[in-house]
Amino acid sequence: MALYNSYIAKKIFPISSVRCKQEVLESKHLLKPGWYLINFPFTFRIGSKIPSSAEKLFKENFMRCDSLLWISRTIFSLLFGWLRVRKTRQDQSYDFLYFSSRGYVKYFDNDKMKITIDYKDEKIAKRTCRLYNSNLYLPLNETIHKDGALTEVNLIVGEPLILKKNLEESLAVYEEILNSFIKNIKKIKENGVHWDMEEAKNFFNLNLKTFTDSVQERVLKRRTQILKCLTKCPLIMTHGDLCASNIIVREKDYVVVDLEHAKLRHAFFDIISYPLNTVLLDEEFSLTVENVKSRYWQYFNEIIEDLISDESIEVQDLIYIFLMHRSNDGSAYQNELVEERLLSL
Repeated sequence: MALYNSYIAKKIFPISSVRCKQEVLESKHLLKPGWYLINFPFTFRIGSKIPSSAEKLFKENFMRCDSLLWISRTIFSLLFGWLRVRKTRQDQSYDFLYFSSRGYVKYFDNDKMKITIDYKDEKIAKRTCRLYNSNLYLPLNETIHKDGALTEVNLIVGEPLILKKNLEESLAVYEEILNSFIKNIKKIKENGVHWDMEEAKNFFNLNLKTFTDSVQERVLKRRTQILKCLTKCPLIMTHGDLCASNIIVREKDYVVVDLEHAKLRHAFFDIISYPLNTVLLDEEFSLTVENVKSRYWQYFNEIIEDLISDESIEVQDLIYIFLMHRSNDGSAYQNELVEERLLSL
């Protein structure tokens, strides 16, 4: 551990690699006793067979040498990435694990096509399962709560949508998601959870602070109408990070994975954040907010008119802008995107 924690190691190697050894030690209650080789983000027991559910991932990434960064990681791991696990919990143990850059750990089952995920936070584990169990329209990966911060999911064999780098394919998936939302809009409306007026005011005030002065001026003129509309918008369990990297495309369908950002939010959250997360913020795609509106506004109209009726088109557009924000905690997209959306009214 001394070398991993040294000043030189921290300067030369990614901090994730430096910390990985300690992470493995903290996770040893799920590992079989023996010698392990670490090459962040992977760790495997020497002499063991790589689980079938992790074989492809392992081959593609463990000894990558396509850049100086990965070459240095590989050499560093071969020289110093050894760890001895002496004790373990007997009822459940694994040979292979993967560390997410977002802080959770995946343990791969050797026989079944299953993955055990340790979120290190029981609340997050329960939220991911709650999203799966109360899912209203997204094709989610099956998630089962096992114990404490542990959940179990099915291994999904496919390719992340983000790797395809095809605008039409990405937007076609988005269209399927919109159609699924509209198809299930009755269930979404009957979910029965809404903001009260005080909660709507809090949401309004938090998001108002993130707008520029010119946007705030326009929004404040419609404050009463917007608050009324916000109390009509259903709240549902949302994915929270619906982007192309979290959509796995299989031969005949696609599955949404990585549910750790699941949270009770306004019903529009996922369907409005998708084009921004996936397309508008990708420099390779020259697609503007107005392009999305012209292509999908008929879907948004149908959804907004069904959920928030009896208001003018301008008020509905302002509601759309408010709900463009990624969450109800005040964090927002770039102001220029909001400005551009307002200029199109």
